[in-house]
Amino acid sequence: MSARRKPLSLPALTAAQARALDAQAQQRLAMPSLLLMENAGRGAADAIDRCYGRRGATARAVLFLGSGNNGGDGAVVARHLARFGWRVRLYLVGRAAGRTPDLATQLRIVQRLRLPCTSIRGVAAARRAAATVARDEVVIDALLGTGARGPLREPMASLVSALNRRPRRGCVALDLPSGLDSDRGVAGPITVRADLTLTFAARKVGFARAAARAATGAVVVIDLGLPEAALARLPATRSKLRVRRRAAAR
Repeated sequence: MSARRKPLSLPALTAAQARALDAQAQQRLAMPSLLLMENAGRGAADAIDRCYGRRGATARAVLFLGSGNNGGDGAVVARHLARFGWRVRLYLVGRAAGRTPDLATQLRIVQRLRLPCTSIRGVAAARRAAATVARDEVVIDALLGTGARGPLREPMASLVSALNRRPRRGCVALDLPSGLDSDRGVAGPITVRADLTLTFAARKVGFARAAARAATGAVVVIDLGLPEAALARLPATRSKLRVRRRAAAR
């Protein structure tokens, strides 16, 4: 039996490079965005279960989902955690009209599985949702991805501010903590303070800054299942892979 190979290790990416990688995987490799989302969410759920799962007791998680594809990743995580025996509940932030098609698809699956799912509209509702987090629950931040810029807006700002003060078993950010600029490594006035960040495909360049580490906590890269031979042909990663290989050969 051959030794199991480790997933490909990519150099750190900017937000633009991460988006280009996703787009090219879809266009050049014919990998649907829902497949990438499934790989991301399943990998993240596995990591969360390894870190926070409980033997002989039911683990509990509360997930906060934004209206973009980061929220879709969170819905996949919720589904797989429930499959692993976790008790999960979800909160959706933002209006239904602003949800991406992939998030809408994932929410339909969640609804058919009858996982508890509540919409948050307004600051008061955000604060009430944060107040429901119990001391033994893991909070999962799936609010914003790498495309977000600028300070958090309401009701997300009030939600994150309240969550940061709330006792909880742990806080896991998907891809990056909401409120952190993934390129500059600068945290906004209100930023999720995570114990663990599960970032997709590769670390983000801003994570190397000391100021970012207070928000990210430990960082683990979640593999998206992109084959190395195909990655080497993608303009978004080809030059970076070449640099990494040259450095390794020295």
